[in-house]
Amino acid sequence: MSFQTRYMRRAMELAESARGKTLPNPNVGAVVVLDGKIVGEGLTQPCGGNHAEVQALLKAGKLSRNAELYVTLEPCSHWGRTPPCTDAIIWAGISTVYAGIPDPNPEVDSQAILKEAGIGFQIGFLSEEISRQLETYLIYMSRKSPFDMLKTAMSLDGCIATKDGESCWITGEESRGRVHELRTEYDAILTGIGTVLSDNPRLNVRLDGTFRQPVRVILDPDLLIPLDCNIARSAANQRTIVFCGKDTSGRWQLYSEVGIEIVPLTLIDEKFVLNEVLKMLHQREIGSVMLETGARLTAAFVEAELVDKYELFIAPRIIGNGLKAFGAVHTAQLVDALQLQITQQQTRGFDWHITAYPVRSKK
Repeated sequence: MSFQTRYMRRAMELAESARGKTLPNPNVGAVVVLDGKIVGEGLTQPCGGNHAEVQALLKAGKLSRNAELYVTLEPCSHWGRTPPCTDAIIWAGISTVYAGIPDPNPEVDSQAILKEAGIGFQIGFLSEEISRQLETYLIYMSRKSPFDMLKTAMSLDGCIATKDGESCWITGEESRGRVHELRTEYDAILTGIGTVLSDNPRLNVRLDGTFRQPVRVILDPDLLIPLDCNIARSAANQRTIVFCGKDTSGRWQLYSEVGIEIVPLTLIDEKFVLNEVLKMLHQREIGSVMLETGARLTAAFVEAELVDKYELFIAPRIIGNGLKAFGAVHTAQLVDALQLQITQQQTRGFDWHITAYPVRSKK
């Protein structure tokens, strides 16, 4: 292992410890190295706070002069919520910057700025691993649309409930705990009005400690969400966006009064254009979405090839006469079936937890 790789791995460890705490900013890690020793470490602070580079430079203090800086993502070079990190790097007297991957933000051009200041710059270390670590940010910036992760908890035979509508927890406590952890890692949770009416969910994080609550996004064409449901009753304390059809305007004020943001969209065949929904979320700086959807809405996202990642929790139960999680997905032939690349498999209590990515069809 080269010394650059060793220090970059440490920067990745720092970045991982910031996961879910920096949104909508990417979780980045940085280390300052002088004469082969780490003299400063930093990770991205909650939104509006220092970036990882600045944190590491502050920890290193005067030892930053003539030192090397290792950072997982190319430093920012523009004003946003905070000053450019390139200014801090130049002022600190860093000799060389080693960056894991380039920042896809078109406003970032740190390489030219740092080289003009006489600072060495090298990029391309652990690129594949860091790109995976920052997958939500990279998609958000390059595609101009949120990164979409679909979470499904189902039985061994693929059911999410019984056909008569019985609602219950299929997976165990360990799996449900991991779902709450995942909620801390995404900007928003999206579901449909069917789930709200049948389950009356809260769609929040219920873990010990202090966590940023995700934005709740409800797709509700006819604006049927009850004002006394858990989501509406807590909208003043947790940002909630409801997408609805434009012909529901007579009721918008009622929901606005309880703190719900109403976003009217044109429906096609009484359905939302999902790309339009995602575009509107991107405009609101929502960079990642956790889909906790019922069978029909799941099928709509899958068939539109809008799911970037799958988190599948499978309980060792056979329901038999149940509602299939992917039963509404239309596949004409086996050759057309959705292919997934499984990247991680683990057990959570008695359940299986599979992380997978779609193998995109070639069009």
